[in-house]
Amino acid sequence: MKTICDEIRQQGSKDGRPWGKMCIGDGSGAAVRVLSPNDYTVIDPNGFANYWNNYVDQVWNKYSNQPLIVNTQGDAGNVSCRVSGNQLNCPGDNLSFQKPSAADIWGCNSGPFENRGNGIHLAAVARICAAFIRTTLLLPGGNVQPSLPASSYYTADPTDHYSRLIHKHEVDGRGYAFPYDDVNAGNENASGTVASGRPSTLTVYVGGYSA
Repeated sequence: MKTICDEIRQQGSKDGRPWGKMCIGDGSGAAVRVLSPNDYTVIDPNGFANYWNNYVDQVWNKYSNQPLIVNTQGDAGNVSCRVSGNQLNCPGDNLSFQKPSAADIWGCNSGPFENRGNGIHLAAVARICAAFIRTTLLLPGGNVQPSLPASSYYTADPTDHYSRLIHKHEVDGRGYAFPYDDVNAGNENASGTVASGRPSTLTVYVGGYSA
């Protein structure tokens, strides 16, 4: 916990954003919890209010001129989406995507990412919001989501430094740092999801490495 707080405070010193305020301490000042940006926004709505604005504008501009391919990883397969009239539209989707705000991106559950719509829309919500959090939409190959390896996540600016540092200090780099962390390409598994059609034994480990 201390290491994560030290590093997230360093990020705040670099970009002037209130990352360090997301660390909650006890009476002695020792770190006891790190708030996610989504939780912190409830406390301070203005701290990250314009954080994603330029990035969102760049994404909208890029996909006005070329398609964004969303791999639904389901029966719908690849869906070719494009920005038109300031809305991102995907064939077969019964809804469109407006530009997301910072709060929409942090939570992945409001505005254009609200949990509603048909199957294609819900698949697109998860994959597009994950791509925003990981800032992979403008990277080479980022026109197909998901397609890039975990090593490319959080490498562009701006990005979700909370998720970046959580993964950096998790065992094997795996665990949920945001709601759609289980969206991955191929055999990637950033969330540490374990699934079996025929489970026989469940072993629970309590504890872990000290951060």
